[in-house]
Amino acid sequence: MADQGADKSTSKEQSALFSKSEDGGRLRITLRPGAPPLPKRVEDIKELIKKAKLGSYFLFEDEIKKLPELAKKTTEELVVDIGERRDGKFVVEVAKDELEAYLSLTAPYGGVAVSKDQIRAGLRDKGVVFGIRNDVIEAEINKPTGEKRVVAMGKAPEPGDDAKLVSQVSPAGDKRPRLRSDGTVELRELGGFVNVREGDVLMIRVPAKPGVAGTNVMGQVIPARSGANADFAVGLVGAMVDPRDPNRLLATLPGMPRVLENGVWVDQNLDIKDVDLSTGNVYFEGDIQISGDVKVGMRVVASGTVTIGGMVEAGQIEAGGDIIITHGVIGHGEVIQSDGELNPNAALLKARGSVKARFFNNAYIDAGGDVDAAEMIAHSVVLANGQVTVGMENAKKGHIMGGRIRAKDRVYAQVLGSAANVKTHIEVGADPVAAARFDELMLLIQKRGDEIEKLSQLTAQLQDQPRPERPDLPIKIARAREKAQAELTTLAQELETLQKKIQDTLGAQIVVTKKAFSGVQVLVNGKVEVVTNELGPGTFAIREKILTYE
Repeated sequence: MADQGADKSTSKEQSALFSKSEDGGRLRITLRPGAPPLPKRVEDIKELIKKAKLGSYFLFEDEIKKLPELAKKTTEELVVDIGERRDGKFVVEVAKDELEAYLSLTAPYGGVAVSKDQIRAGLRDKGVVFGIRNDVIEAEINKPTGEKRVVAMGKAPEPGDDAKLVSQVSPAGDKRPRLRSDGTVELRELGGFVNVREGDVLMIRVPAKPGVAGTNVMGQVIPARSGANADFAVGLVGAMVDPRDPNRLLATLPGMPRVLENGVWVDQNLDIKDVDLSTGNVYFEGDIQISGDVKVGMRVVASGTVTIGGMVEAGQIEAGGDIIITHGVIGHGEVIQSDGELNPNAALLKARGSVKARFFNNAYIDAGGDVDAAEMIAHSVVLANGQVTVGMENAKKGHIMGGRIRAKDRVYAQVLGSAANVKTHIEVGADPVAAARFDELMLLIQKRGDEIEKLSQLTAQLQDQPRPERPDLPIKIARAREKAQAELTTLAQELETLQKKIQDTLGAQIVVTKKAFSGVQVLVNGKVEVVTNELGPGTFAIREKILTYE
């Protein structure tokens, strides 16, 4: 108990060592010789200061650490300043990019606290006027943290979007068999080849966008970077910028699109080894080169020329240009079935241009130009808007056997038919239907002319001998004559067109360089002859309106 009382007495004496300066701005301790020793720990000394109840001061810890040792050594009264009153303070800093400003607020030590107005004035002094965060100021005023806090935030500029070039070309198919509506699978329709036509959109440009300007904490506008432009490549084959919309790239040619980073060019050539179930049927806007064969039942359609290095077996080839086949064409079965329909197992070739191969067997050929066979056309149907040539001059082979051949200008072959009297039909010149129509038109024109003549005579008679009881008769006759005249004009126009068409074929002929067997039927400009006995070299042609063979 005695010890506790001594401790309290000592504590009081120690607390009595602390005092204020006359102006109250400083905290002091008076060290006297013989005074109770001070605690060695700084925390304990701070506790003594607190018990002295002299107010809040900022303590000089370095000085306080020295006090215990200094008190031991002192031989006379010594006054030491160990603290001072301090007002609250703050610091405003602005980031280098001026997009943020920071506030560091220190609480007061017995002094005056910082006010909101002082902080706002400090921001103004630094030029900070934009994006000020009043909530941060309020929070720091109420409870200073002494930490650096963002007190103002600018608005960073938003860069514009760069222009983008976006391909409009459909991706190639995955080459899977197509499902029919009835649930069955079409193994030959795999897709996989992408085509474009003239005028199709190949690529579009999404224009660059301007950026959105920002504002720094100083209230200054920060310009934004505009998006970078992107231009279509120049010199793209088969492509051009739409003259009505500079953001669209259009195809100027049909074909296969080849996509580049900044454009699309159009390839008019498609190269394939073979056309079979692995490729599926082929449809292409442009030229197709097939180095191998077209297998059974496959179809090839091109807007341009189709060139085949091998064979076509019971396939279908359609071309907007020529069809050129290095080897031959083979179909299966009669070309025309008993019901008059085309046999689906026959080979089918249609071209706006010419068709050429070494041979054709059981094939249907429809050509807008010539048809050339180096060796033979057998059991085939050939329609040529030009001429049909089988075997060139002085060639060892050149045989037409069976089937039906029709050409506008000429059929040239070494041999027609066969020793077995195979029925072979060869036709050149005007279409028989056209010739028949020509004759029909001549009769109709004569008939309408006679009707007009009779109506004219009736009109003259009525002028000389009017018939009062039939006042409507002149009107009816005039209408009938007008109708007949209109029909005559229409018939004459049709006859003129048909006559020109027939005139172009007057020189049509069938040339045989070796022989024509019996069983061959020829038709030249509507005139028919059936070969009943084997003939040697000669030419079927119309001479003085008679079909002759010379």
